[in-house]
Amino acid sequence: MSQRMNDSKAMTIMGSHSDDLVVTQEYSNSENYIEATEGMPRIPKQFKHLYLGLDSEKYEVMYKPEHVCDCGKQQGEYKNCPHFVDPAFQTLFEVLPKRLAHIDFVNSENKSDIRMKLFVQVMTALEQLPCEPIVKNNDLVITHQNETVGKKSKKSKPLHLHTVHQAIQRPEHECHIHRDLKKMFAEEWEELFNPKPKVEQNNKRCGTIMINLSFLSSFVLLFIIVIAVVISMSMSILATAMDLVLEILSGIVLFIATRLAAKGIKNGQYQHTLHENDNNVKYIYARRYESLGVLGFSCIMGTCSIGLGGECLIQIVEILKGDYHPVVVFNALPMTIVLVTIFLKIFLLIGCQIAANRNPHNPDSYLAYRDDHRNDILTNTLGFLGATLAYYLKGKWCYCDPIASFILCMYIMFSWSSSAVEQMKQLAGHRTEEKVMDEMMVRLINQMPCSIYVTAVEGFIGYSSGQQNVYEIRINVQNNITLAKGHDICQQIQNTLRNSRSRKMLRAHRN
Repeated sequence: MSQRMNDSKAMTIMGSHSDDLVVTQEYSNSENYIEATEGMPRIPKQFKHLYLGLDSEKYEVMYKPEHVCDCGKQQGEYKNCPHFVDPAFQTLFEVLPKRLAHIDFVNSENKSDIRMKLFVQVMTALEQLPCEPIVKNNDLVITHQNETVGKKSKKSKPLHLHTVHQAIQRPEHECHIHRDLKKMFAEEWEELFNPKPKVEQNNKRCGTIMINLSFLSSFVLLFIIVIAVVISMSMSILATAMDLVLEILSGIVLFIATRLAAKGIKNGQYQHTLHENDNNVKYIYARRYESLGVLGFSCIMGTCSIGLGGECLIQIVEILKGDYHPVVVFNALPMTIVLVTIFLKIFLLIGCQIAANRNPHNPDSYLAYRDDHRNDILTNTLGFLGATLAYYLKGKWCYCDPIASFILCMYIMFSWSSSAVEQMKQLAGHRTEEKVMDEMMVRLINQMPCSIYVTAVEGFIGYSSGQQNVYEIRINVQNNITLAKGHDICQQIQNTLRNSRSRKMLRAHRN
């Protein structure tokens, strides 16, 4: 099989699960793609909004590089810069203004993350090309290490643009390349080489305290709420107690599901684990245990809510017939218990919001607890109002207690039913949100240095699988790219995109 193929043929490299090569006959229709300025790949028309209105010249003025090389003992021609011994780095550096212009134009939520990762990879590549004086000798370029490289670097070892970043050192001497990068990546340069004092440890400790308080407070509140239910004999307070009990049980179920998920294959290690035949790993798609746990417990929550809601309706009907006279004893003790519960939840809500604000890079767990506390405040307040009106106003106001309880049951049922439907969609699979697809396309075009070899993105689809997303990408590369290098490009795309967000699987195909 030849290493180069015509445009009418596609060579597919399945990097996630197989190293087999499958040759298929495909034809591309140029009408289905949109082109941007020179140096940017063609993309499918479904992503045309990422290019429409892009005025790269307007942005490129901000990132215009210097055109005089001062890497040696004296100024020289820009094209003879020792950093450009490898043409791959030269091409990457020359297209940087266009890539940064496109990132600024799209202005996605993860713009800072994309820019930082691109900057780190460029600096890592630059460290492989030291800034050393060069001396011209006929048609050769000779460094002080007595290494001889062809004028056009045809025999030079190719630069590994995908080198894993370990620790980038601040350059001792800032040449024109460093000054250009400092101008292009001003914020990233400061963050990487002049970091601000970190206070994340204290913020993380604060967040941990709030999470532990939220978890432990549920057991304390359950104990005192049960006392309030026994004393008051109120249906609405019983509904709030049921909500609290089920909330604790849901935490236990999800904890067990998470432990089971931890026994599965880790993200990005499917192929390695299967090839090594590791017997310690029990499940291939273990992350789906989390969805199954939520789905199963949603059924339990719905069943309990329907049962208590039915009792509330029966009580309302009996009151209408005059066969039942509710006895609600909502005196000072149960009232104090419910008020203490409400104020404690308000305190925890404020604490979780503060913890989320102090940890902007990982606020999900704090925001989840905050939302739980907000819902508990609403349910406890409604139960408090129903019991208070039924006890103090009496008469026809006695309906308030079972009605408030019924409303709470319906709220619990519908909220958990929506969670069950969402988990069913996750397990069955559905298309990835357009917003996430746009972000991944921007990362594919701009974040990776290997994108300089990509001439077109012919196909890009995304769909969910359990809690994570699966992507399939088909790209065109330059005609002079060998089979081995094409495989490396696909592998780099897979590794980079798999490590951004929650990727379970990613396949990149090379045409």
